[in-house]
Amino acid sequence: RFSQTRRARRPLSRRCPPTVLAMPMAEGVVDARFAPCEDIGLTIDVPFPPPIGPKLLQRPADEPLGKCLLRMKATAEKGLKKRGKGTKDDVGEVTVRLEEPDGTAVADDVLNSDAWCHQRRLVVSPIASFRVRVDAPYVAAVAVAGRPVVGYPLVPVGAGL
Repeated sequence: RFSQTRRARRPLSRRCPPTVLAMPMAEGVVDARFAPCEDIGLTIDVPFPPPIGPKLLQRPADEPLGKCLLRMKATAEKGLKKRGKGTKDDVGEVTVRLEEPDGTAVADDVLNSDAWCHQRRLVVSPIASFRVRVDAPYVAAVAVAGRPVVGYPLVPVGAGL
């Protein structure tokens, strides 16, 4: 009969390095992408938490920010109402605003093309807060150039936007 090894007796949480266990959760990030040659000049990817789920909003770049935020508010309220199977009164008031780094709100009459820029925060008050990232690189695929040979490094090549 074999005795248990020291590794097998350790609890699972001790197997992971302590740095992985102590890492905080990632901050929410909203991706805003501009496409100047199309009718839909701005695509906003908002990763709402699980009751609502991730949403993709496509808005014109020359539209006022207030109209975009109202559409986002309606989307959040609809998601909370549908998933929670409650009325609008049960959900409560959802407020959506875009803030400067110092906490002041961006005016609603500013155009989307000027309003969405780095270092700003999208605050959806009872749900979450997101950091805005504009035109971030996007990797669609990764391929390896060459064939694997012992002792020689493989070079990955990324393809995307």
